[in-house]
Amino acid sequence: LLNEYGKLKFGSMAMSFGLENTPKGVLRAFSIVDVDNPKMVQKLTQQGIQVMTNYEVGGIKAKTTYEPEAETYGNRKADVTRLTYEYDKQTNPFQAQIQSQINEILYGPDGMVTRTFYTNNVVAQSIGGDKTTAQELLSAMDGKTNAGNNPAFQVTRKKLLSKANFIGMIDVPGVIASGLDIARQFGPVGQVPFNDNDVKAIRGEPSYLGTSIAVEGLGLHAKTVVPVQQMRGIARFVRLMQEIRQEQKNADPAF
Repeated sequence: LLNEYGKLKFGSMAMSFGLENTPKGVLRAFSIVDVDNPKMVQKLTQQGIQVMTNYEVGGIKAKTTYEPEAETYGNRKADVTRLTYEYDKQTNPFQAQIQSQINEILYGPDGMVTRTFYTNNVVAQSIGGDKTTAQELLSAMDGKTNAGNNPAFQVTRKKLLSKANFIGMIDVPGVIASGLDIARQFGPVGQVPFNDNDVKAIRGEPSYLGTSIAVEGLGLHAKTVVPVQQMRGIARFVRLMQEIRQEQKNADPAF
């Protein structure tokens, strides 16, 4: 399989991820890859899944189901892959329960669902969510939506290298705030040591930390942009963690 993958010619690649507070799973990820032969990628993916359909490691059983062209979106069809886990409740029932809960929070009751489109010279994937999530990916591919129009995104992008081989952007306080918000939603009632105001303060104003890398001849150029809003949000999170730890120490000196 690796030899066959090596024969393919890959071009540009775009990826994104985020967290959503929803019972269908909080994790969302998208990828779009330019490749000269999407149908060959589809064939190799099918072969790879057949090899790894079921396996067990350390008491964790993984099961993969694959449905080719299972869903239709206009004139496009999506292959649907579902990855589910079973945990050994005999060896460590408490750990098995925790791991099961974490996976359900991340991916929802149906496990990790990947929808893959093989079209023209592009392989596009959405991970998590439902058909609406996949439709968001297609809308972006068709130019109907564009995250790049976000003013905060544009502010950082303009400060990075204009021509780059790699560009990465992330809203660190936003990701942290989303994680805390999810913890509040799924955590024990009355036992989560922060509130909605704490989460809002960390999220703050929309902004993006960005990094760009360009390779020119034998040289490599890099530029990183860290807006003050990012630093402020991270500092608020650190301060919140320090306050929580101090409160725990005051309640239990042995902590």
